[in-house]
Amino acid sequence: MENDTIPRAGESPSRLARSVAILLDPSRRNGMIIVALALGVVVLHLGVPGLIPSGADGGNWLALAKRGLGTDAMSAETSYPPLFLALLGALLLLLDPILALTASALIAKTALVVGVYWCTRTLGYGYATVTAAVVAVAGAQVEAYAWGGYPQLLATGIGLLAVFFLVRYLEDETRLHLWLGITGSILASSTHLLIGGLLPFVLLLAAIHRLYLADADRTEWIDGLKKALLVALPGLLLFLVFWWMSARLGVEPVVNPISLDRFAGLRSIVRDAPIPWLLITLTAVGAALWPHWPGAKGRTVSVGTSWAAAGLGFFLITGEPRSLLLTQVGIALLAVVVIEAMFNRLRSRARSHDSMTSHRMAYRGMLILLISILSAIAAGGLSAYVNATNWYRVVDTPEINALRSLEMASEPGDLVIASKGHHGSPVGWWVEGYAERPTYTGVSVDFVAFEEERDQAEIANEVFSGQLSDSQIRSKLEAIGADFLLLDRRGPDAPWLRGSFAQSLTVLYDSATLVIFRVPETG
Repeated sequence: MENDTIPRAGESPSRLARSVAILLDPSRRNGMIIVALALGVVVLHLGVPGLIPSGADGGNWLALAKRGLGTDAMSAETSYPPLFLALLGALLLLLDPILALTASALIAKTALVVGVYWCTRTLGYGYATVTAAVVAVAGAQVEAYAWGGYPQLLATGIGLLAVFFLVRYLEDETRLHLWLGITGSILASSTHLLIGGLLPFVLLLAAIHRLYLADADRTEWIDGLKKALLVALPGLLLFLVFWWMSARLGVEPVVNPISLDRFAGLRSIVRDAPIPWLLITLTAVGAALWPHWPGAKGRTVSVGTSWAAAGLGFFLITGEPRSLLLTQVGIALLAVVVIEAMFNRLRSRARSHDSMTSHRMAYRGMLILLISILSAIAAGGLSAYVNATNWYRVVDTPEINALRSLEMASEPGDLVIASKGHHGSPVGWWVEGYAERPTYTGVSVDFVAFEEERDQAEIANEVFSGQLSDSQIRSKLEAIGADFLLLDRRGPDAPWLRGSFAQSLTVLYDSATLVIFRVPETG
């Protein structure tokens, strides 16, 4: 144990110093145990009390995946990159819908953790573990999990690996690293449009930064940029194909739908632990600007700088806070390089027999600061997750029971009109995804991307607005051929229940959250 302690005359090493030194020693694999524990934390992120992931998007993923399996219950024509949907579709062949969605959500979250871990593992297993755990529990990242942004998490994890392998290819020109980079580029672009659109820029920035660190000459610059384009081009072409498929359906990208200003957008990413994230960010800026990182450290810095810069650049142009999730991951990669360098330097000096008391005090001070920062982020992130799940949860066991009742009482093709759900969320997506009935989904049109989705949302919103007379509602429902109405008591349309039209309908299902009505046949 001698190499893992801080010798002091007449006094045994502190238990804290000894434990941290063992954990962060690059020659040990203790970090692998912590990775397992981190993934255990991710498992806890599954939507308790039921195994139902939070968020409205889950219903949409179910509907899209089932469409790929031949069960098309979607009322609007939409398009989406296929990889996550293929994963969910494969799971649907083995598991019931809720377990399949839960498993796909866990895989997506794990991909992000694994991507961060892989990019930092050469710094030491302990450092890689801590970095992956910080990203896993960061409030903004768990919020992405809570709202159902599983494809973005999956694509980010894959994209991290694509950039990492490009940087490795620039270093050693190994064909395996080239093909792994190209494969990652293709898979990321096949998973999420935001990541697919940004990844070519990330790859190019990573190559530029790596060539800068290597002090490359003109020939090396040209060759390096060609290699970056070789890795980026297949993914870029796929992104353009998927974008064209969406554009022909009248897509309007959902960018910053709640219109946050730039400062509010920045605050939304770090609000769980603002001071710790400020300290980490300052450390990361230092890492990005320092031009002398060698070997594995330089590799991690290039990957982190490219992701941080691309996410921040897109945010400054569009105001879309989701792109800052990429910046946050990049910042974590950058900060761990500086922390590893400072920590090892202080530990080395504190270990020496002629070390000054100030070195030992600095070492212990950094330990305390580091543990405090990580604890604050973890505590804030887990608290944020609880709040996020409460906010984004659209369905749980009672709502699933209601959807089952609707499925049993209806026929395939029967049209449902759904009100805005919990906090205005699109509960209608779950009607399509779980009950497999086409649905006009009430939701703010700022939150849906495709023209037909927006048109149908406007109709559903109008039906439950309380602004139409009974005869106008009846005429509208007859014109579109509606068979059932679903209203969420928790949503903003709940006052519609007190109107005379609602009172005249036959109730199919009534609970504390959802009410389902039959629309009477006419003529």
